Amino acid sequence: MTTLWRNLLRKTNLIKIRNILNRFYHSFILPNYQVWIFILVFISAECIVNPLREFPLNDDWSYSKSVRILQFEHRFTIGDWPAMTLFTHVIWGFLFTKSFGYSLVVLRISGICASVIGSLILYSLVKKISGHKTFALCTALAVFLNPIYFNLSNTFMTDVSFTTVFIWCALLIYNFHQVQKPLTLLWIFIASSLLVLIRQFGIVVPFAFLLSCLFMKHKRWFYSLLALFCLAMVYGVFKYYENYLAGILPEHAAYKFSNSIGLKNDAFMQVLFYNIEQRIKILIVLVLTFVAPVLLIFLPGAFKASNKFVFFIVLILSFIFVNSFFREVPFPFRNIFMNMTVGYETFFQNAQSPVAHNHSDSFEKIMSMVKLILSAISIAVSVLFFINKRSTGTETVNRLPFVIFILTFFVLYLFELFISESFFDRYALPLIVSLILAVVYFTSIYKPDFKFYFLLIPFFFYVSVFGTRDYFEWNTKKWEAYRYLRDENNIPSDKINAGFEVSCWNDGRESWWANYLDLNGINYLIQFKSENGFSPLKAYEFQRYFPYKEDKIYIFVRDTIQ
Repeated sequence: MTTLWRNLLRKTNLIKIRNILNRFYHSFILPNYQVWIFILVFISAECIVNPLREFPLNDDWSYSKSVRILQFEHRFTIGDWPAMTLFTHVIWGFLFTKSFGYSLVVLRISGICASVIGSLILYSLVKKISGHKTFALCTALAVFLNPIYFNLSNTFMTDVSFTTVFIWCALLIYNFHQVQKPLTLLWIFIASSLLVLIRQFGIVVPFAFLLSCLFMKHKRWFYSLLALFCLAMVYGVFKYYENYLAGILPEHAAYKFSNSIGLKNDAFMQVLFYNIEQRIKILIVLVLTFVAPVLLIFLPGAFKASNKFVFFIVLILSFIFVNSFFREVPFPFRNIFMNMTVGYETFFQNAQSPVAHNHSDSFEKIMSMVKLILSAISIAVSVLFFINKRSTGTETVNRLPFVIFILTFFVLYLFELFISESFFDRYALPLIVSLILAVVYFTSIYKPDFKFYFLLIPFFFYVSVFGTRDYFEWNTKKWEAYRYLRDENNIPSDKINAGFEVSCWNDGRESWWANYLDLNGINYLIQFKSENGFSPLKAYEFQRYFPYKEDKIYIFVRDTIQ
């Protein structure tokens, strides 16, 4: 009898557990399975990369120092290096280090969290606009697996936090134009203020919002006045913060104050036109290439909705146009995605040669083809949309205010890129996201078809994830070599040149710039290839996956001290 009772009790408990799991699956997992797919992709990608390694990357050594000073010295400064407002970004990192302790790993986790939050907000926004969860998932993955976005997600750089807050602003503005609740204006003000306190470029969001309100159907002038007040308040926050910075920053600081922009100055106009000439083709290629995964979803629909002769003529002309005007635009290029290396190898050797260590002519030819195909497809689908839109007479009047916001932001942000002194491919992320949101609206006449998307997205996964893994691998070896000299051999840091990040981080000391371009006084050099007067001391092997091959980083010692 006892055995029978135990079996009955066990069976009853198993039934209860099964019912609980069944209810959980049908009420929580199944309705949101797209989100769980995104989380699964995210976890898989991060497990491959393994970002939990204690060293700075790119420029985030500088932002890390600002958080360090805030936590341990209880004062706020952006330091001499950053040219942006940086406040929101530092506070975001500080919230993590205050909770979990200060480390570069914790700050990197804060960047990863910002990336995931931004992707999920984008998923929510696209789902609201399109009403299609799978399309929203594909859009979120297209941004998350963008090589530039994904690489920066695994750092404490400002680009992802800026993009995330911009997407949040876009969601708030979309919600406002749908329900027109005055309380939403308060959230738009808060989000816009946080955005402009990451980078000055964020000031265009409240301006674009104001312009969008002028196209509203109901209470146009009332809400336009409120939007104008919101813009004035955001600008007031921005100027108050700049006045604070003017009181704490030295004269040689890199921060760019807004009053230094002279729109009527002849020199300003010369710089503007020069930058347009230098950057416009690069920006077009960047945007067309990285918006292509989303536009590919609508290529089959464009084919079905078009006259077949017209479809192929548009496609062929798009290829001819891209090949004629953008053939000389290098891809990959610039700061993040460069010649088979996600992350620019900023060693002393790069000051002597513009060719990256892992350069490959065959790879550049492959990527030139990728550039041609993806850019041409983006142009072709866009042209076919406008052809078919005119013939179908699709109306978008009810969507007009949010479309005006997106397009105004795109144009104004583009203008800001043309007046900025520096330019890297990572600066284009908000342009890519805003154009994707425009695509979500304008392609509503087509039915999504994901066959081409799922052919392309594994390529993006491979480039982004394994390229970033390589980025971490060679940085790991670089820092192992540096710590071998510092910790095991007591070599002073000012006698070691291990490249940009190592020199500028300078063991965490409050110095905002160190010259890695000069070997005077340097006895030890860490990089891929030797220099005259130096001999190999120790080698660190590692495995590359993009492409798959073995590589080495060396410690070189000056010949005169051997």
